[in-house]
Amino acid sequence: MNLPYQLNDRRLRAFLVIGVIAVAATIALVLAAPGSSEVSGARTIKLFEAARGSSFGFVDNAPKTNRKDPHASIGDILAFSNPIFDQSRTHRLGLTSAQCIATRAGRIASATYTCSGTFALNDGTIAVAALQRGEPTIQQLAVTGGTGAYNGARGTILARTLKTGTEDTITLLP
Repeated sequence: MNLPYQLNDRRLRAFLVIGVIAVAATIALVLAAPGSSEVSGARTIKLFEAARGSSFGFVDNAPKTNRKDPHASIGDILAFSNPIFDQSRTHRLGLTSAQCIATRAGRIASATYTCSGTFALNDGTIAVAALQRGEPTIQQLAVTGGTGAYNGARGTILARTLKTGTEDTITLLP
């Protein structure tokens, strides 16, 4: 495995931030997806995934890409983690960890990825999954399970990417 980009590589960093945002968006959709707020007993959680303090890596499987024109080939992996804060962005609540595997080749900004991740919060975890096409500013994710206070969670997350991170609205079904 090879990590061909430095952490300060602007394109890779932007892609990773978008990936993190996608995971956050998944959680946000679970908590605040259209229609789910109308479900009696639905629970909405609003979180912020900070870009500052995040970590990421890109596994460039063959065929290798180049820095001048970065592409993702099938099987390339993007892995990242972000600190999670409350909606006011003052209290740290946990960490998001996720990985996205390229399933359709293309430029980094237009390839298709299958992503899965976990929101590790103080009172439990929320598992998420999403199909990400390119670098969307708004992403919907599925909540596929959880532990602790989120045991058996199901729902959606709506993640909205900003310059400083991602706003997640998680809608959990009763």
